[in-house]
Amino acid sequence: MWSILIADNYPQSCQDYLEKCGFHVVYHPGIDRDELLKISSGFDVIIARISTPIDRDIVYNSNQLKVVASPTAGTNHIDLDACHSRGIKVFSAQGANAQSVAELLFALLFQVNRNIAEAITHVKSYGWNKYEFLGHELFGKTIGICGLGQIGRQIVTLGKAFGMQILTSDPYIKENNEIVNISLHDLFKRSDIVTLHVPLTTETEGFIGRELLESLPKNAIVANLSRGEIINENALNELLAGTRSDLRYLADVVCNEPRPGEKLVAPAYVHYPNTYITPHIGAWTVEAQERAGMIIAKKIHSFYQQTTVV
Repeated sequence: MWSILIADNYPQSCQDYLEKCGFHVVYHPGIDRDELLKISSGFDVIIARISTPIDRDIVYNSNQLKVVASPTAGTNHIDLDACHSRGIKVFSAQGANAQSVAELLFALLFQVNRNIAEAITHVKSYGWNKYEFLGHELFGKTIGICGLGQIGRQIVTLGKAFGMQILTSDPYIKENNEIVNISLHDLFKRSDIVTLHVPLTTETEGFIGRELLESLPKNAIVANLSRGEIINENALNELLAGTRSDLRYLADVVCNEPRPGEKLVAPAYVHYPNTYITPHIGAWTVEAQERAGMIIAKKIHSFYQQTTVV
C-alpha cells in the first residue's frame, strides 16, 4: 500500500478513513520546506495546503511520488508543470468550501454595514448608545460577482435571499434568465459591492488595477476572498489612502501570505480604517474542512484502486 505524508492540518476522520483503506499515513503538520524535501522521497502521496508550497525540487525529489493533493480549491502552491512532466496526479477539493466562503463574505458585509464588532465592544464597556451605530441594509443593493464558479453561485443564492440585485462577470458563462452577465468594466461601474472569486492564474494576476478600482461608485465595497495577487496592491494601497478613501476593502487574503502562526509582513492598507482583513479563514470551518478532507481522501483511494493491480 501507498505511504501518505500529510504536511498540514487535516481532519482526524479523514486520516482514519485513509488508514482504514490500508494506507500508511504520516501526519506532520507544519513541516518546513527543508525537512519536506529531505523526507518526501519516501512517500507516494503528499497532502499539502497553500501554506506548504510543493515546488519543482520537491516534485523531482522522488521517483516514488504519484499524487500531490490539496484539500483546498486552489492549486497555485503546487508546481503543476513539474507534476505534469513527471506524470504525477494533482487533486484539489473545488467546491468543498463554497458555502463557508460565501457565508464569510456576508459576515464581513454585515460587519461593514452594521458595525457589529464596534457595537459589541461598546456594550462590553458598559455603553448603550445606538445612535453611534447607524448602519445600512443589504436589501436592494447591487452586488457584482466576478467569477461564477461554485462560490460565486452560492453568493448568488444568498444575495437573492437578502433581496439584492445580482450582476455577474465571467467570460466562461453565458447569460440566461437567472444571470445578468456583463463585462468586468461594467460590473465595477454598476455595483455597490464587487466581490472577487477567481483562481490565481497568469491571466488573473494583477488584473484588478487602478482603472477598475477608480470606476467604482462612491462608497462602494470591494471584497477579495480568492487570492491577494489578483489585485494590484500598489494601486489599491494608493487609492484607499488617497483619492478613493471612500471605498471599503474587505479581504480574506493578501499577497505573499505567511504560514499560519508566522508574522504577517503587512501592506500599509491593512491598517487603514476602511479595510477589513481576516487571515484566510474563508474555508476554515469544521464542515468545510471535513468535506474537503474527505473529497481528497476518496480521490486518493479511488486513484489507488484504478492504478494498482491486485
